[in-house]
Amino acid sequence: MPERKLLTSLVGFPLYHQVPASWFAHWEQMDKRAVAGTLVINGAYILTAMDLMVKKALAMDEPWDRLLVYEHDMFPPAEAITRIGQYDPDFDVVGSMYFSHEPPHFAFVYIEHENGETDPIAPDTVQKWCDDPMLYEVGSVGFGFTSIARHVLEKWDPSIPMFTQDNRLASHDLWFCKQAREQGFKVFVDSGIVCGHLSQFRAELSHNQQCADMIRPDCIRPFG
Repeated sequence: MPERKLLTSLVGFPLYHQVPASWFAHWEQMDKRAVAGTLVINGAYILTAMDLMVKKALAMDEPWDRLLVYEHDMFPPAEAITRIGQYDPDFDVVGSMYFSHEPPHFAFVYIEHENGETDPIAPDTVQKWCDDPMLYEVGSVGFGFTSIARHVLEKWDPSIPMFTQDNRLASHDLWFCKQAREQGFKVFVDSGIVCGHLSQFRAELSHNQQCADMIRPDCIRPFG
């Protein structure tokens, strides 16, 4: 059987003037076989940067299948972009497993309850999913290292902003995911892509697990 052709990712960097040397060295070591090209937005506020990134990506002549948003503090596995190239096209939005800088180091992976409230997934769910790496459908993901199928951007309802600041949702990425789901697209996390998140140190899966006892049962629930 012939090997399946990799889907290609246009890697978009929403940067702000400078990047850490350790991050750049990590990017240099990434497997780039499935990279169709790169797109740098420098020095713009994140909402403006994301809008510019999408407009420029869709205006490019070079073919690409997925837009990969790659922020300047993310340390994904070296094979992560190649892994993304193996997704079926109907995996519309796929985020990675990464964690907040501050204790209790929540995963930037969220579920939405019937009442509309949003919670990050609980540490026991994080560990369960990382032990069985695959794509899990969720409500929202952070955009630190997130892949968006081209058709999501091309078919987006032009009357709905892709990126805005909603006080109830707190961030542009959760807004995007919610609006995408309301338009019929699906959101996933790939628990096989576990990223370090750089600040004074790299927040990792181990930090999320070490803080599990800090999380009150009434403020976060397991899932799945």
